[in-house]
Amino acid sequence: MTKSANSFRNKNNYIYIILVVAFLLRLGAFISFSPWDESVVSSKLLLSDGASYQNLALGMLEGYDNGETFWAPGFPAFLAAVYSIVGVKPWVILFLNCFISTFSVFLLYLIGKKLFTEKIALFSAILLAIEPHQIVYTQTFFSENLFIPLILLFFLFFINYLAEHKRLLLVVAAVFLGLSMYFRPAANFLFIPVIISLYIF
Repeated sequence: MTKSANSFRNKNNYIYIILVVAFLLRLGAFISFSPWDESVVSSKLLLSDGASYQNLALGMLEGYDNGETFWAPGFPAFLAAVYSIVGVKPWVILFLNCFISTFSVFLLYLIGKKLFTEKIALFSAILLAIEPHQIVYTQTFFSENLFIPLILLFFLFFINYLAEHKRLLLVVAAVFLGLSMYFRPAANFLFIPVIISLYIF
């Protein structure tokens, strides 16, 4: 095996280590939060935004309209989908958030690798893996937990489209951008840099 092949293999090992560390940190937050405790759920989780998302999800699950129109429907729909499979167990959502957030670290690595260099990609992944807010957010009912990987998927496919000019990549990027709008309406404004990028390239 050549020296360059060994170097490539070692760099690949680094991202695996980063992902394991990212997941363990998020799993540690999950265990320390004890979301399976009903008192924790009622006193710390289902407050403010979390309570609204939960009510919307239960409404979707049971087929009634509770009249809330302020919140984007994406995250409540995700909650309802999970609840339809496992029952109304908020701790399952928080456990899934650990995997989703770790996946975001991997997506950022792929984007950094595509735009810059392997070292910059790894450094970016490390920063996101250990960023305290990202770790703590996994133990919340906030839509950012799903918005972030969706918007990163959009950027990944859009960057690939700009490099390869394959229309299917642009279609997939558009799908992820559209889905992200159902979680955070602020994504509506991303069409502006998208149009500028398409015009330039």
